[in-house]
Amino acid sequence: MDHLYISKVMRIGTSQAIVIPVAVRHALSIDRGDYMIFAVYSNDTLTARKLTPGELQSMKPLSVIT
Repeated sequence: MDHLYISKVMRIGTSQAIVIPVAVRHALSIDRGDYMIFAVYSNDTLTARKLTPGELQSMKPLSVIT
């Protein structure tokens, strides 16, 4: 890993959220309104990736949070 960032979990309404640092947002080319896909591996590793419009249309997600 080239860079490590620490972000605190916050409460927003009845949910919890993690603020994505600007450098990470730029590295992933994500912006407001984009859809992300998340996966958890080995109970302690989270991956996140921006979905392309084509991927979003071809998926039938169990739940989409807007």
